Amino acid sequence: MAVPHYEQCFGILKLLELHKYYPKQITREMALTVPGEGIQRKDLGHSRKLPWFMLQNIIAGNYEGMSFATNTQTSVSERRGPDTLLSDFLRGRKPIDNEGQVNPLDVLTSLFICCDDFVRQILVEKLANCQLGIPLLLSVIDATPQTSNVEMLSWATSTIRKQWQTASGQPVEHSMAVHPLPIVSAFRIGRPRLSKSKIINETINAKQDHFFHSKCEGGRVQKVISNGIVELVWYLPTGRNEDSFLSAFGVMNLRGNVNKYSLQRTFMTKASSTAVIFCQSDMSNKEEIDVISSWNNQSHLILVFDGQPHDEWSQALQHVFDAQKEGGKMIHIIPDLTDVPLKYVLNRCLSDGFPDQITPKSLENCEAIAIDINIPIDDRYEGDNYECKLKAKDLLEKLEQENNKDKHLPLQTISRVIAVKTRELFNMKRRGDMRTELYIEKVTSEITTLRENQYTLWKDQSQMIMVKQFLKSVAFTSLGRSYFYNWTCTMLNRHSTSSLQHLRKQRKLAYEKKEGSENLKQFRKQIFNASVGLENLCREIAQIYEMASELSRMESDIQNFPEIAADMLIDGQPLEIMDGDATYVPTTWLKAVFDFLKAKIGNKKLFVLSIVGVQGSGKSTMLNTMFGFKFPVDAGRCTKGAFAQLVPLDEDLRDKHKCDYIMVVDTEGLCAPELAAIDRNTRDRELATFIIGLADCTIINFMAGDQSSIQEILQIAVYALMKMKLPNLNPSCIFVHQYKSDLLASNKMSTQEIRRKDILDKATKIAAETLGKHDKSFAEVIDFQPENEVYISRLWLGISPMTTPNPEYVRDVLRLRKLVFSHMKEGQSKGIGELSIKLTDVWKAVLYEHFSFSFIHAVELKAHNALEIEYTQASRDFRQTCMSNRHACINACKAIPAEDIEKEGKKVLDEYIHKIQQSNTTFQNRMKEYFKTNRQNATWESQTTEKVKLLRIEMRSTLRDEYYLVKRTILWKSKIDKDKAKYLQEIQKKSQELANELRESGRSVLELETQFNRSWQKWIQDIPEMTEVMNIEETLEDVLLNTFVKEQHVIHDLLKNIKDKETVEVDITTDDIKMKIFSSQKSVLEKARCARLKTQDSAISNIQYHRNMGSNCNETLIKDIVDEVRQLLEIPQNKNSVSFTREGVTKHTCCILWKSISEFKALQKAFNKNNDPRILMLSHRETLWQVFQNECTKVGKALTTAFKMSLPLKDAIDKAINLELFESIVGYFMNSSEHKHTFFSKKSSHAKMLIDLAEKDSFELAKVYLLYPAYAMFNWMLEYIFKSLKVKTDNEETVLQNIYNHCVRRKYQEVLEAITNACKKSDGPTCKVNKLWQDIISSVDMAKLTLVMGSQTHIVCDNDEIEMKDFLRELSAQLKIAEDNLTRCNTDDMEEVFKRTIGEVATFFEKDLIGCEETCPFCGAPCDNIAGCTTHRTECHRPQGIAGQNWHWWNWRWKRDKELVIELCTTAVADTSLQFKKNDVDNKWHKYRDYRTVYESWRIPPIVDTNTQLYWKWFMAKYNTELADFHGCKEAQIPDSWKQITWEAAKQDLINLYNLRT
Repeated sequence: MAVPHYEQCFGILKLLELHKYYPKQITREMALTVPGEGIQRKDLGHSRKLPWFMLQNIIAGNYEGMSFATNTQTSVSERRGPDTLLSDFLRGRKPIDNEGQVNPLDVLTSLFICCDDFVRQILVEKLANCQLGIPLLLSVIDATPQTSNVEMLSWATSTIRKQWQTASGQPVEHSMAVHPLPIVSAFRIGRPRLSKSKIINETINAKQDHFFHSKCEGGRVQKVISNGIVELVWYLPTGRNEDSFLSAFGVMNLRGNVNKYSLQRTFMTKASSTAVIFCQSDMSNKEEIDVISSWNNQSHLILVFDGQPHDEWSQALQHVFDAQKEGGKMIHIIPDLTDVPLKYVLNRCLSDGFPDQITPKSLENCEAIAIDINIPIDDRYEGDNYECKLKAKDLLEKLEQENNKDKHLPLQTISRVIAVKTRELFNMKRRGDMRTELYIEKVTSEITTLRENQYTLWKDQSQMIMVKQFLKSVAFTSLGRSYFYNWTCTMLNRHSTSSLQHLRKQRKLAYEKKEGSENLKQFRKQIFNASVGLENLCREIAQIYEMASELSRMESDIQNFPEIAADMLIDGQPLEIMDGDATYVPTTWLKAVFDFLKAKIGNKKLFVLSIVGVQGSGKSTMLNTMFGFKFPVDAGRCTKGAFAQLVPLDEDLRDKHKCDYIMVVDTEGLCAPELAAIDRNTRDRELATFIIGLADCTIINFMAGDQSSIQEILQIAVYALMKMKLPNLNPSCIFVHQYKSDLLASNKMSTQEIRRKDILDKATKIAAETLGKHDKSFAEVIDFQPENEVYISRLWLGISPMTTPNPEYVRDVLRLRKLVFSHMKEGQSKGIGELSIKLTDVWKAVLYEHFSFSFIHAVELKAHNALEIEYTQASRDFRQTCMSNRHACINACKAIPAEDIEKEGKKVLDEYIHKIQQSNTTFQNRMKEYFKTNRQNATWESQTTEKVKLLRIEMRSTLRDEYYLVKRTILWKSKIDKDKAKYLQEIQKKSQELANELRESGRSVLELETQFNRSWQKWIQDIPEMTEVMNIEETLEDVLLNTFVKEQHVIHDLLKNIKDKETVEVDITTDDIKMKIFSSQKSVLEKARCARLKTQDSAISNIQYHRNMGSNCNETLIKDIVDEVRQLLEIPQNKNSVSFTREGVTKHTCCILWKSISEFKALQKAFNKNNDPRILMLSHRETLWQVFQNECTKVGKALTTAFKMSLPLKDAIDKAINLELFESIVGYFMNSSEHKHTFFSKKSSHAKMLIDLAEKDSFELAKVYLLYPAYAMFNWMLEYIFKSLKVKTDNEETVLQNIYNHCVRRKYQEVLEAITNACKKSDGPTCKVNKLWQDIISSVDMAKLTLVMGSQTHIVCDNDEIEMKDFLRELSAQLKIAEDNLTRCNTDDMEEVFKRTIGEVATFFEKDLIGCEETCPFCGAPCDNIAGCTTHRTECHRPQGIAGQNWHWWNWRWKRDKELVIELCTTAVADTSLQFKKNDVDNKWHKYRDYRTVYESWRIPPIVDTNTQLYWKWFMAKYNTELADFHGCKEAQIPDSWKQITWEAAKQDLINLYNLRT
């Protein structure tokens, strides 16, 4: 009955703890997840571990894992009654207590029941590879009387392929699903003493147990769930005399008594040509004996008894004998023979049982039989599965109609040509005398034409039918796609296996007949076209995607093509990362695939493990054993190119190594004999370099004993490893010697070991010579440890097709896997996105044939960019905090009286220096945390730490300098300040006396004001004016003459011409500068003019700084400015800067300073305005009049006090607003959506400036940038800030007004809240004025206002009581009036605010937006890095003709044609022959590729790409004439493609390059 059977079977699942995976819940990912520590036999203390122990062994290909016993037994078996035990004893069976144990065959069956279809397929393949019985009919444990109790595993067995040799010695390979073979079925009736499975094993191959039997470990445990299953194995001959049988055949084995499984019996008898039935001779059960009587006559019959049959058998045997004779079928009856081993008799019977008329059956034929008798087929349970099988068959029909890969997959044929052209684009070996950029354009045009041809084929409805049918899978369900890809792969492999076998046979005959090379060449082409796999279809859609991407014709459906490959990778299909036919890596396609993969599984961490070795050395087999993969290993479908697969790690490994997956990369074999020696060496080196460069750990695989291949592979591997050394790529390396026992290598100082060391050192020396290095031994290349050398036993236990894998081989491979885990600790796993980038970078570096530098640039650039962004943001926060502290410190010091400045000022300075130190600590910790989480940037950690330290020193030094300047000013102005305070007190006293006189007069306000004005004029006249005014022109002339003593005649001559003139215009001549050889006079003069202008701006900025600091114009200041200007003109900033002669320095220092006289006068005027007592008193007139009016009109004490207190408050608020205005403007540009991308980094700001420059369409403006980029960038930034702040907003106010008004309102609000809180401290409704003032000072300090207690003596000495409520109301009103006055300020007032602020804002951004001022020595492009860098780089190299370059070396001869060159620096350094000669170094010829011998600090990557730097190509094409005239050269030969670049395309390229948002 079905129900008891279900309960019994489900009980087994529960015992194994597999019930939670029923049905089909064990997925591929679960099955292939790599454990940290596998389950060992000693761990089998609980039955729950049995299925996982068996699973890991099957996947690894270790047949020993199929037999085991748990380590626990009970004393009594409740499942076997006393009658059964007695019967077993009488029949010679030893009773066994097996309570709690499970038969291994039950474990296997339970696994199959709980695994999904994809895992079943893996298990079947692995079992077939181990030559073990595979379940063909599997138990269905929830069957009912109306349904079948078994299902046929058609899907699971569909991928099995076998190889053997015919009697003629011809090797054959077939898919067992479709290749028909005779089948023998094995049954038993009753319980014979003979072990059916053991005898069958001995009959077909005495060396191995193909079917599990009772003599195996755990075989005596009672079977439950496996009874009724039908297993299948194949006998495969070697084609030798010792073969037991001449032909291959299959053997089906029914588990259990045939009497109980009529459905299985019917299936097996219909499928088989011969039936072997093992019978119990003393059988008394008539029902079981009648099974023989009713046997049909469809197959030959062999009856094997365990003794002389008893009489009960007579009638049945006679009946079956007559039936077989009548049906023309043979019958053999074998009694229990003791003189001849039974297997030989059975062998002879089987040999006689295969006459020619027997119809063989394939598994597909068996499937038809199963359907006919209502046995379910596994691929028809799931609708998606069967439907996808039919679709895959339809796909295959197209190939079978015309077996021509090139016709069905035409894009790949073109892609092989594209690969050659692309390689030429990078190494330009066929360039000849053609100009580099013109040659690049030519090759690029050819590639574009090839892509257009691909596009035409793609759009042709009659072409690529097979591919278009395959692409319909995009619309399938996720599960449907998985089935479809598997079926497609299976059927293509079947087709290729069949086609290749036929072609190779023909080729062999042709070779034996010694036919011509053309014939053999034709066979090679036919074999190439016949080899079609799933990778070819993926390669074709990859070409469609790359074609659409390069031609910018990306359609919506094509955008989803990479998802197909991502799904395949997730489902266990290998991803081709290198096209084996073209030896090319489709980086655009792979990036898109990795993007989809990242979207599906997240940015998981991957550890990349690769393998390289000679062809046929067992690389793929080892990876299949190590991780359960299905890389092709047969001779017909070996790995070609490189393929990647993902293997998940278990939770323990993920936590331990911070890694989620291992990406395993299998590669084609090196040293392939079919390749020509030259092509092979190039291909092998590229492949090894790419694979080793991509991997975190590489297995270098050898075949033991083959010394020549060992030497060759070592030389290639060492070559690749040496290339890894410079860019700091240090992949770990494991040497694996296959087919050699570790016992033979136990003596590490053996002769072979010493010989291998010699080979390694020799290989190192050869590779070093090739790369131009000086390494002499392998130890100098890699820190190789002896434990990284592994010895692997022989794979097979024999050479027969029936041979099973060697368990010791499996154990060795799993030990190797553990060693890989130990390397994961040292490696740094990468996210999917990072790996995608690394793959592209490594491949490009390989193509450039200049791997080390190319790769280090690509890797460093990305890491360095990320670091600079982080450093910029962190340093801005730090500098902004420091600037705020500096302002606060200076304001606080300015409020300190002169007599206290020495002591109190030092306290204030120390306080703010401590605050800077605290901010710096935060800055340091932020960067430390960044380096901790971004170890790829560790190279720059010490350099960054030093920059942080220097920035702290700079901030502290700036604060100290300003403090001492303020201190000197305060001390120097102390007498003036005392006089001002004395005069103010005198006027206040006179005003008070006048108010006392007029208080009772009853005069009107108008009369009072008239009287006040009359008295005011008298009071003012008593205050002296500042009369000490320096003659600036005379002082400046004296300073200049004293500075340039030897050149005084130059100054005298110059001043004669420029004195008393409104404008000072003195041009630069060739006498003023040092002309360099090969330099254009016009461009050098322009550069000198820019240098002078830049110096002049610097001088003016310095004068304005002293004006803002309150300094006076004196001789010392003028001398400092003169010295600064002289040094700027005298000392060139870099190699590209212009050098002035001594007379030129004198002349233009004088000119610059004379043009700055107006600024000196403005400085003097500002000082006088702020320090002249009479001017100061005039500024107090309105305030004194208000006080006077209040005194005369007898207003309340609260109003008077409020008015007096409002004065210092308003003054302090004004100073605080200036500070907050700076912070708000900086915040506005850093955070507003409109400007934050421009001010994000130097690169983004630079890009924005270049766009603005181009849109102004002025070469004159562009010249300034080309000559002095930093100067132009700073001026542009000033202009940008100016214009941005002047923009009108919705409320008709400018942006600056909005920011300013917001600061005013916020600050007044903060102050008012602080004053309110101070008033609340009063105990009652009244308070003394001086006490209230003290509370207010304390409160407003929280609002960042600086007030000093003693600064207002008329308030401090006031002990009168005032009403708090009235005071607060009056003070609020006074502050509100002041707030309104500020927010309603006119244009002139805002202009003054703007002037005070813009310079400081620009200076703040200058640090990181202007950054390093070094320029490329070839093209003049500015360094992209921030200030303080030691290594220079830019992503915006441009045609060198823009900088005036016109000399090159072409094929060992030089031209001096003065024609502007069009080569970009990046293409020049990629060229192998191009040379340069520069006058700023040694005027000798140098190869561009070796430019770092003279420009060591620069990093210029070799890039050959016509789609880069469109902006500068557009610029040179547009201004070619102007550039030639400017540099005094001939116009450049502009490529046609440059002329076709539109401004929109150039602009967009710049935006994309710097990720700028406009």
